[in-house]
Amino acid sequence: MTEPTRRTFLQSSAAAGLTLASTTAGLYAANGQPLRVGLIGCGGRGTGAVRDILEASARLKNNPAVEIVAVGDAFKEQTDRILRDFANSKNFAPYRAQIKVTPETAFHGLDAYQKVINAGVDIVLLAAPPGFRPQHLAAAIAAGKHVFTEKPVAVDAAGARLCYSLIEKANTQKLSVVAGTQRRHQKGYIETIRRLHDGAIGDIVAARCSWNGTGIWFRNRRPGQPDAAYQIYNWYHFLWTCGDHIVEQHVHNLDVINCVLNDHPIRAVGM
Repeated sequence: MTEPTRRTFLQSSAAAGLTLASTTAGLYAANGQPLRVGLIGCGGRGTGAVRDILEASARLKNNPAVEIVAVGDAFKEQTDRILRDFANSKNFAPYRAQIKVTPETAFHGLDAYQKVINAGVDIVLLAAPPGFRPQHLAAAIAAGKHVFTEKPVAVDAAGARLCYSLIEKANTQKLSVVAGTQRRHQKGYIETIRRLHDGAIGDIVAARCSWNGTGIWFRNRRPGQPDAAYQIYNWYHFLWTCGDHIVEQHVHNLDVINCVLNDHPIRAVGM
């Protein structure tokens, strides 16, 4: 068995965080210490991504071992909240020895992402609003970090094109970038798509997907809150921060269609 590297660890990781899809052995950072993880974006998805990577490491008997060493968010109240969760939430109780974040490594402000990247981390988890994701991904790759990025990686064509070029750069640097399109890593989907590709229902000539869900949250404007802060707090509701529901959520099902057809669209029509 070939001994895995940090790259193969990330390649075998996914499912809405870093839930490992296969067993690895003997993986540590280059200096022999646990892999150091930094989180950018301390909301619900970011908190979940931290829990996911800790749970994944535990399932593999801490092989590879990970430590959470830095977090960052545009807003201090978010970093304060995640520090409280780390200290008090039962979800993190089994992993408190692996959480090394201190008030000094809990950064806030629009430049917090760069401070997390510069905090001596090996892996960066990108979970801020997706409008910022191309910028955050570019900074992480420029710094030579492996990346888990939540989906979508961008909210518009310009951001998507930038991310395509960033992936090419990551490949040349032998960096791993894993996106949160978790259907590709779920056993049920993998097996179903394998059977479809094996001809279980014949030749597939068309596909259709749908997504049903509840309404999304909304936060009222606070007294004196600037427009930018209000929009970032309500990022689901603004195109520049979210894209829209198709971009931010339906991307999962569109990705399944791509997998089933083993191809990508050449044209798209909006109505």
